[in-house]
Amino acid sequence: MTATAPETERMLTTREVADMLGVTYQFMYELRRKGEGPDWVRIGHHIRYPREAIQRFITDNTRAS
Repeated sequence: MTATAPETERMLTTREVADMLGVTYQFMYELRRKGEGPDWVRIGHHIRYPREAIQRFITDNTRAS
């Protein structure tokens, strides 16, 4: 029996994350510029967000009323 590496989930674009969070692309850019947004990865000229980073960002920013 051979072990296989887990399949890597496709990372999300800035626009996809903005749509998911209900904010604008520009807002995501500003969060990234300030170092306040979710963790991201630069691949060449492209910015991508791992799905687990988005979930962590949501969890870390959830507040009880």
